[in-house]
Amino acid sequence: MKHKKIFENGKYVPQRMCVACREVRPKSDMIRVAFSDGEVMLGVSSGRGAYVCNNKDCIEKAEKTRGLQRGLKTNVSSEIYRECMEYGEK
Repeated sequence: MKHKKIFENGKYVPQRMCVACREVRPKSDMIRVAFSDGEVMLGVSSGRGAYVCNNKDCIEKAEKTRGLQRGLKTNVSSEIYRECMEYGEK
């Protein structure tokens, strides 16, 4: 099933799927976690990436179901989830 393309003010808005709740949302509303050069980092533009919603419930669910680990195909420490929580609070 294809997702609808969303336009605002005549411009295309990129959509991404959350690894926890599986909802498709605008990319700007998500936190990107990437695996690049052997380490997992927040907000890096290069490398294999996975997205999680910018709210506490989705971050907790992603940790519980190991959503980021599956999306990035590598181990993700609990420290990364803690960084996501702090990033989401800003």
